[in-house]
Amino acid sequence: MPVFPGRANFDAPMIYQKDFGQSSVLSDSDLHKVVVLGGGKSSADMVYVCVKAGKSVTWIIRKTGGAGPGFLLSSQGKDFWDVIGQNVHIYLDDITKVDKKLIHLSGAAKILTDVILCGTGWSKTSFDFFDAEETVRLGLPHKLEEEQSEDLAEWARYEKEADSKILADFPMLAEAPKHFHKSPETTPYRLYNGIAPLSDASIAFVGFTSVANYFRGVECQAIWATAYLDGKLALPALEVQKKRVARTVAWSKRRYLSNGELGNFPPLESNFYLDGLLEEVGLRSHLKGWFSYYFVPSKAQDLAGLKEEYITKYGSS
Repeated sequence: MPVFPGRANFDAPMIYQKDFGQSSVLSDSDLHKVVVLGGGKSSADMVYVCVKAGKSVTWIIRKTGGAGPGFLLSSQGKDFWDVIGQNVHIYLDDITKVDKKLIHLSGAAKILTDVILCGTGWSKTSFDFFDAEETVRLGLPHKLEEEQSEDLAEWARYEKEADSKILADFPMLAEAPKHFHKSPETTPYRLYNGIAPLSDASIAFVGFTSVANYFRGVECQAIWATAYLDGKLALPALEVQKKRVARTVAWSKRRYLSNGELGNFPPLESNFYLDGLLEEVGLRSHLKGWFSYYFVPSKAQDLAGLKEEYITKYGSS
């Protein structure tokens, strides 16, 4: 939940995205003026259903780092873009403070609201249960000054090498479109396959890679992590793992600009990434043939046979 100056004097309720479905926003006639914060799918869904419920909707996407609605695909009706274009006031701006029922934007606009809906996501880079030394050792995002200079130099060398190969294969990525670039405050994730630390085989991190479908993503990651922790996988040499991690980071930065700075952002390559995990485990029941792979949507039912296939291959203990 975001914290804004003046929050103590703000008279309108603020509702987080996970609580929206259980709230009375859609049915409460006193909550007519609705402001939605955030530039992701949760925000888009809340904007759409609020308009459909007859609300007066304003959508605020922060100027400093918001992805914006053009990046997402909503699961709502086919009239999504018409509904948004004809009924929603959109601001690409930052909130400077809130007071009474007013939201103040940096561009001087003031917006009156009865409720704020926060589709602002959650922090993935807070690992407070690890101390600074452990965070560095495990390859989790940490402040640049917390890393040894020789380690920074080594990773910079790996990323530079990877970036050169990426640009050789995809030269159009050399010229980035005009965009707001948010400089990183931490190192990227340095986990093999976005899951496994390079220095500790006793722990795995599932759900920290931003794929397009998290249900499919965590299922495939959990299967890979299970095989990894059970010692069923033969991982490549450490040098090879480092180069793959560096390529993942370099690709994320080139392909997704500011959104890719943490090196864990392959939403448009999700199926390739997840199928790669299952291939390393040696599972194939999810595959549908080359035509269906490219032209038929991926569904949850595609993964229905993986558990039994895994048990057959590796046993249940």
